[in-house]
Amino acid sequence: MALRVEELQTAVVSTATLEGLVRERLQMIDIKIREADRVFGRNVIIVDLAVEFGVPGLDKREQQRFVYSKIIESLKQRRFDVKIWLGQDTTRLFIAYTIKFNAEQKAAMSEIIRETRIEREQIEVFCSTEWEESGAKNRSVPTLRPPPAPMAPLVTVTGLAEPFASSTGSADEYKIEPRQELPPGPP
Repeated sequence: MALRVEELQTAVVSTATLEGLVRERLQMIDIKIREADRVFGRNVIIVDLAVEFGVPGLDKREQQRFVYSKIIESLKQRRFDVKIWLGQDTTRLFIAYTIKFNAEQKAAMSEIIRETRIEREQIEVFCSTEWEESGAKNRSVPTLRPPPAPMAPLVTVTGLAEPFASSTGSADEYKIEPRQELPPGPP
């Protein structure tokens, strides 16, 4: 069978030189992504790419087209959001990704909150309850018991920080005020 031009073109585009250039650039990009400071939410890494690669037989645009398209394709396959800016002297690649809690992490956090949530009506009982240790070793499990008698009004005592340091012991040195009602909380 005779050799055709199409076969030669395919062989040139898949040369080790171009693939090596793409691999080097991707390794450099991966290092930048790994070393970047990450935050919850959207993260954007900006990478400058060369505009010429020095591959004989291909003009500047053909080299760029091959290398840039392979880099973008690789990043998109790995689920990065990618945009490219083509300048005269430099090419800039914007690589974005989002860090968020996965469904399993969200469910675990929600379960912790659900297990410890208290209703407004239970706050007073909870705050006046004695805690009893029970259950597994090194684990404290609260037991709610109603108060033994009707509770006296809650009060706040203000006065001297150290009553015995300079106090005469008189009740006039202390001001007793009723405690404020709790502000409305979440439903």
